[in-house]
Amino acid sequence: MPQKPKWVDGSGLSRYNLFTPQDFIAVLQAMKSGFDWKRITAILPTGNEGTLSGLYTNYAGRIYAKTGTLSNHVALSGYLLTRKGKTLIFSVLVNAHQRSAGEVRKTIEKFLTGLIDKY
Repeated sequence: MPQKPKWVDGSGLSRYNLFTPQDFIAVLQAMKSGFDWKRITAILPTGNEGTLSGLYTNYAGRIYAKTGTLSNHVALSGYLLTRKGKTLIFSVLVNAHQRSAGEVRKTIEKFLTGLIDKY
């Protein structure tokens, strides 16, 4: 891992777990190297499915990602397939926000769909 993570529990639900976006990118890169794409897309939800339900509705098959939410913390990490055929690995962590989690997710959606459309 790029930074030494602090892993307090096995569930991932403790706010004392400390992982950086770079750590999540490293895990996703290892997955991309170790698994075939079909397995990755079977593991992670795509647009408007699972934990991405109601989001990325026009981007099914262009985003595969896992969410994470605690009070005032929102995370999304995964893969983007751009309009130009590139595969991008991303990790967005928003800590200590004062808005609703739904508003933060919509802001992240706008940012990521912009990347899919532009690149």
